[in-house]
Amino acid sequence: MVARALAMTVLACFAAGCTPVQWQHASLGTAPSGAELNYCERSAYYEAQRQAFFGDFMRPRFAVGRDGRIYPVPFGYYHSYHDRFFLERELFDYCMRAKGYRLVPARPADRNG
Repeated sequence: MVARALAMTVLACFAAGCTPVQWQHASLGTAPSGAELNYCERSAYYEAQRQAFFGDFMRPRFAVGRDGRIYPVPFGYYHSYHDRFFLERELFDYCMRAKGYRLVPARPADRNG
């Protein structure tokens, strides 16, 4: 009984997290043009690549060993591919918000499906 209630709660949380959203101008209520989306995507991509490139070579990396001592991480051991993805998404969101857009739940008529 408790397991079933927990499972239903988890499913409800996942369903609530899947609400479709869209970018909309905060004051005008309009959707962004393809040119604005492309500009922010391109700018975010190049900036994330630039930051990741210089971050990989300029920033020393360290890890705490099992004995509690701090050890340097060898070059090439750590790849920031996943960091670049998340950084690119954050930069894209920042660009869109700077242009006056915000994420809002999509209306049923606007949803693709």
